[in-house]
Amino acid sequence: LEVDAKIAMANRRWGLAAKFFEEEISLIEPDDRTFRLAASALEQNGQAGLAEERYQDALRANPNDLRNHMALADFYARQRLPEKGLAIYDRLPRSILEGNEILMNSYQSLQVLASPTDVVPDSVLDPTLRLLAKSDRLIKDDNVEGARALLAAERASGNTDLRLQIA
Repeated sequence: LEVDAKIAMANRRWGLAAKFFEEEISLIEPDDRTFRLAASALEQNGQAGLAEERYQDALRANPNDLRNHMALADFYARQRLPEKGLAIYDRLPRSILEGNEILMNSYQSLQVLASPTDVVPDSVLDPTLRLLAKSDRLIKDDNVEGARALLAAERASGNTDLRLQIA
């Protein structure tokens, strides 16, 4: 079933993939990877409630795998629930976050999303994230050209951060 589910995911047939994963989950004791894959298929299929449950199942199945923490926190970011994502990371020892650049970038992105104002929190040190937040503020102020110019200038300065290329 898992192979069929992965094939369905590769073909972007999210509903079919979710069905196969859920059937597998009902038949065996799945590992955290299977829960994460199921959650991803469910989320892509628009089943956010069950996707959240599967991300939580993955975290319960293996709380020592940081991918499970990040998957659930990132899910909350995509659902526009950054406070819940921050709560996931706040359960980890601070040294774990500070020692892992990917987790720290995700954490700081959630801090920006959770900020009640357009001001980037002082705790966000990532210069690219700060620049992207400034660009977002320009767009919110209907200054799309200013945002484009800001991002273009940063690219021209030699910053090759992938997040700038996507923006």
